[in-house]
Amino acid sequence: MDNVNLLTQEKALSFLNKLGLENGLEKLQQDPCRFITDLIKAYQEHVPFQCVTMMGLAVEDRHIPTLEEIVEAGFSMEGGVCLTLNVFFCLLLRALGLKVDLLDGNYSAHGDDHSHVILLLSDLRFPADNYVIDVGNGFPSMEMIPLKELPVEHYHAGLEYRYEYSGEDVIRLHRSGDTTLDGENVCCCPVDEEKVC
Repeated sequence: MDNVNLLTQEKALSFLNKLGLENGLEKLQQDPCRFITDLIKAYQEHVPFQCVTMMGLAVEDRHIPTLEEIVEAGFSMEGGVCLTLNVFFCLLLRALGLKVDLLDGNYSAHGDDHSHVILLLSDLRFPADNYVIDVGNGFPSMEMIPLKELPVEHYHAGLEYRYEYSGEDVIRLHRSGDTTLDGENVCCCPVDEEKVC
């Protein structure tokens, strides 16, 4: 994914200003973890997770958005689903000079192993200082998830969730605030509390 022409550092800083985050590069240098957390929160407050745009198209016109369409949806603050939101956030972080990659993921009720994308932010403060970021999810994730600290639990917007390892995979489990849909895998955690993964 080449973002050189799509999202320059100048455009990225302009976008940060739209979110109310001025002096982004200085804040990133001073306290990278705080800056990324503030950026995640501001991004999710201003750029919505929504499928209305896609559903408003005739079935034959629906498609995977191009990078140009993704950047337009981000800058216009139209938002979208994971492919739009997480890809734009990836381009934004890369334009700020960070090492970030898109990872293939899935949602257990979807039945397809390739139904979600998330971000891996690498080497933020030092080598192997790695984080999962997901700003393209209908369930808000207001912080980056430090891989070295898994398992971690969070409670946001009435939803209690946990990130943990399952073998080599990182999974997100929901406990309260979510209902189990047909097709979702119900897991038992070590404390014998039912969770959805």
